[in-house]
Amino acid sequence: MDNLIPKAEIHCHLDGLISPAYLKQLHSKSFAPEIKEKEFSRYFPIRTLSEWYVFQEYIRKNQFKNGQLMLKILRIHLEELVRQKVDYIEMMLTGILLQFEDDEDELCLINEYIRLAESFADRIIVNYLVAIGRTRDLEKLGRQIHRIKLLFELGHIKGMAVAGDESACTIQEHARVFDEFYEARIPVEIHAGEWLGPESIWDALRYGKPRRIGHGVSAVEDPKLLYYILDHDIHIEVCPTSNMILTKYRDVHTHPVNTFNKLGISFSINTDDPGHFGCTMESEYELLKNECGFYSGDFERIYHNTMRSAFQS
Repeated sequence: MDNLIPKAEIHCHLDGLISPAYLKQLHSKSFAPEIKEKEFSRYFPIRTLSEWYVFQEYIRKNQFKNGQLMLKILRIHLEELVRQKVDYIEMMLTGILLQFEDDEDELCLINEYIRLAESFADRIIVNYLVAIGRTRDLEKLGRQIHRIKLLFELGHIKGMAVAGDESACTIQEHARVFDEFYEARIPVEIHAGEWLGPESIWDALRYGKPRRIGHGVSAVEDPKLLYYILDHDIHIEVCPTSNMILTKYRDVHTHPVNTFNKLGISFSINTDDPGHFGCTMESEYELLKNECGFYSGDFERIYHNTMRSAFQS
């Protein structure tokens, strides 16, 4: 891929960055010695949904979602993005929002992420979103809402995202919460239509008021929904490699990104969990160029629509 083509990414999870290669770099600097390289590496490559679930359980049991550890991994990843000529990234801070009970302790951690972003400012613009999972745990949700509002008011995050298992709960169940975000002018992204059908996307659009839909691949199953997305300028965050591993769209030649491109729907190209899936922004662009016939004009339009849909202001 021609490195002169600008790239921007708006769907990437902090807890999806770690990979065997990044772990090796951490070990070379005497970081994270408790993570055994041989044990960690046996989960790779991840090529199916079941393998991904097994790895997620390993991550959960070993408490990898540590804000300080992830900060070190993010620094490595930002250097890699600069090498790939990515000039804008919205990183989803997944798993660290409630690391500390006390707001001040949490703010100290987030401030370290802000300083890291500032240190890269002359090479790549780094903004943060907070990503939370779908849940019916109202006590936990209440604490998350408080933290999201606090971080947004302080200017530390540019918006919020709803990720996780779509079957855990509907967006309609928490419509009141999304009304609060809307009234507070907090931009919202919702992962929908990844594992469930178009009804999941309709639910997100009707009750969550999102500016963007994460994944959204099942939209191709409902022509009415496709044209609603087009007419209302809803942006779709496409994650090709992730979708081919985790969803039924396992062939890039028939992946919905081709339909989105033909219809002129606003969409971006993203890596989702690049460390887990062994993909990069470069490899995603190469995949679409070599296998789907995307050309420079397509990539320029993708970049324009990505930046237009970014939660920058």
